[in-house]
Amino acid sequence: MERAMRTVIETPAFLEAAENAGVEGDVLDQVVDLIAFGTTLGEPALDIDGLCSHGLRRAETGADEDLEILTYSAGDDIPLFLLDICFAGDPLQLARRDHIELAAALSEIGMEYRTGARAKVVELRKACDGENE
Repeated sequence: MERAMRTVIETPAFLEAAENAGVEGDVLDQVVDLIAFGTTLGEPALDIDGLCSHGLRRAETGADEDLEILTYSAGDDIPLFLLDICFAGDPLQLARRDHIELAAALSEIGMEYRTGARAKVVELRKACDGENE
């Protein structure tokens, strides 16, 4: 069964963690592609709904070592958020945050994204209706 490509958002925290780990260029592109094309489902992480840890082998990414990526999904109608990346065995930065604080922050992402998207659709519909008059 082939999976559909999913839109992903590389968060500032993810990009900073990638830079700190030295994950860049083709390796970073491959990581994003593997996640976007759903080649890894990930394992639930920290008992927070939608938070998953994805282990990627170096053979898949071209990295010097295996990688671990932390993602968040608020639903199929919302892009997948890339939150953190590190080499396997190193601690994920976001995993250190207080679980309650992290769960609350992540639960707001879906709501805020949907609210913003809804407002943009209304704005675009008004613009289109204005052109049709």
